[in-house]
Amino acid sequence: EPAHINELKEKHVLLPLDRIRFEPGAEYLQSWCILTEQDVDLADIPFIEKQAFLHEQMMHEYQHKNWKFCNDAIEALRGKFKGTVDSFYDTLEARIAKYINEDPGENWDGVYEKFDSNISS
Repeated sequence: EPAHINELKEKHVLLPLDRIRFEPGAEYLQSWCILTEQDVDLADIPFIEKQAFLHEQMMHEYQHKNWKFCNDAIEALRGKFKGTVDSFYDTLEARIAKYINEDPGENWDGVYEKFDSNISS
């Protein structure tokens, strides 16, 4: 991880979100959610590391098409972090439902492609 990410992790909880590719064949960019003390309920503080670890594990399993693990993790994580990440979980859950019906293929690398593949450059 880049040094600035490690520096941020010393002061905040960082959750990896999507890996996004903006052009065909380009390297992906990692997106993050930075949680501050306003994003955590006092009662959740003892569990925050465990919840963050489950989120990271879920994103790892997403890369490997372990949809059941991801859906179970989303169910356990929804509402945590004061709901800050829930819209991402909703998006991921919808994407997984689509992938269950239409396998993304053998060469899928777990990266969300944010470009129109029908447009030639």
